[in-house]
Amino acid sequence: MVSEIFNAVWLYLVVLVIILLVLAQCVVFMRKAWRRALGLGISEAQLKNTLVSGISISIMPTLPVLIVFLALGYSPTMAVFWSIIAIIVFSWLGDKEHRMTPKKIIAALSSGGTGAIEVAAACACSGIVIGVIVGIALIAMVALNIYMRVAFAPFFDRAESPFDIPGINTGFVPQDLDHVEADDSWLFSGYMADHSPSPIYRRATDGTITKFYVSLPDGSPYDGHGSAITTNEQYAYLACEEGYLVIPMDDLLFAEDGASVQATEKVDVDFSPAFMNIEQGQLLLGNFYYPNDYETPETHHITTPDGTENPAVMYAFAADPAEPGRFLTVPDNVFSIPGMVQGTCITDDGRIVLSASYGIAPSHLLAYNVNLAAPDGTFTTGSGDEVELFCLDSRNLTEDLVGPPMQEGIESHDGRVYTTDESASNKYIFGKLCGAGRVYAVQL
Repeated sequence: MVSEIFNAVWLYLVVLVIILLVLAQCVVFMRKAWRRALGLGISEAQLKNTLVSGISISIMPTLPVLIVFLALGYSPTMAVFWSIIAIIVFSWLGDKEHRMTPKKIIAALSSGGTGAIEVAAACACSGIVIGVIVGIALIAMVALNIYMRVAFAPFFDRAESPFDIPGINTGFVPQDLDHVEADDSWLFSGYMADHSPSPIYRRATDGTITKFYVSLPDGSPYDGHGSAITTNEQYAYLACEEGYLVIPMDDLLFAEDGASVQATEKVDVDFSPAFMNIEQGQLLLGNFYYPNDYETPETHHITTPDGTENPAVMYAFAADPAEPGRFLTVPDNVFSIPGMVQGTCITDDGRIVLSASYGIAPSHLLAYNVNLAAPDGTFTTGSGDEVELFCLDSRNLTEDLVGPPMQEGIESHDGRVYTTDESASNKYIFGKLCGAGRVYAVQL
């Protein structure tokens, strides 16, 4: 965790900003000193000569000495001491007027001691300014945490935080998580902010993290959104464009860090799944709707019995009796669902839970108690198959738990709903300030 923070992109950006501020300050004071010298009657020729002499006598000889001594492991004090000796030695190689004689050395020490008082005062003022800035930043961070804990108190009151989201500080943007029953591990799918191949993270029961990649059936690397991953005893299923990939479970369980596992097949679906989960022997997958940015087919816009227009659907595929671990290609039934759904699971008491979020708006965990014996009608799939339709609306909504922004995929395990969140990734950053880089488990 510590190494991930020290290697995080945002930390390098902070250091870069500080360096740029120091350089900018140097330029500003250099210009002020130049103008002040001109105002005192010093000619530009004298200033340029002084500048060139200073660089050739002070900077050029001392910088290599300073770097070499620091690289050899000497203390900064010792490195500066020998740099001063280098200035004295090199001064005798230039013009006679610039040679550091004993009298000039004593005068320089006296002037340096006097100037140190002014430098100390300037540093004190800079320290006050930096202290105020840091104080404001700390106050803002505390205020953000207070707001999050107050605004989403019902969520945090019922939430536990068992472990960190792996890779959250390395450019990985998490989208889903899945509990693997075979070895009690956790899988995380998502994408890389720099568009490099999308990794899968596996967290073992002892906290060991393994990162591996997926190759498509044609051998090319998977660089998709990683919007969903789910598993059973035989296979892992990873969402991709207009379908999902099938990966043998043994290959995934024994993949070494940095390795690549081969997807053996791509299964086509009517749409690109935004979320997916295996629950109660069925494969549930659905699409995501947000006005203008993420549109869905008109046939997916359904007016439910309570008058609500649901703009997306979730297919439920039954297990294939002829092939263990696989699923039929025609859905057993279809659920009409609201927009902005990022994940789904089914609780131990049989309720369907949807995770809905988009942008920095609050997230919602929506729990529905659906009577599967009473369909609301039929739905015609893209392939022309007519199946039973169930509408998720206010009639069967039993709970709406409001949570922090940018919650993504969810998983039901051990009586709780586990959530993942992308706001603490290096792409969005702000979640790092309020504990969003962890998995939360809530009881509905």
